[in-house]
Amino acid sequence: MEYFYKSIDCLILPSINEAFGLVVLEAMSYSKPALVSSTAGACEIIDDNNNGFIFIRKSFKDFLLNLKKIINVYENNFTLYKKISNKAFLTSKKYSWKSFALNIIKSIDNDIIKSINI
Repeated sequence: MEYFYKSIDCLILPSINEAFGLVVLEAMSYSKPALVSSTAGACEIIDDNNNGFIFIRKSFKDFLLNLKKIINVYENNFTLYKKISNKAFLTSKKYSWKSFALNIIKSIDNDIIKSINI
């Protein structure tokens, strides 16, 4: 998959019923912003126009407007594209498996401490 992610400029996930597309985090880990539906689970980690893009669920018009926006930014403001891509990369680090595991361990530790104090 490394070659795939390196070959794209942006990941488009048009699914309107995606629970959480792991491919979004994978793409972001390669500094590739993503376009996702407003009801996809991954939209919770996307700050629209900052580290990726969100289109309104079931709005083909909004989907196309966002595609045009991405192409326009890439072609006419590459500095902004690189800034968005870098923020996508930083987001992927925040939601990495390592971060997830450390948060679970921290949560378990907190639960143990609370149960001892009861």
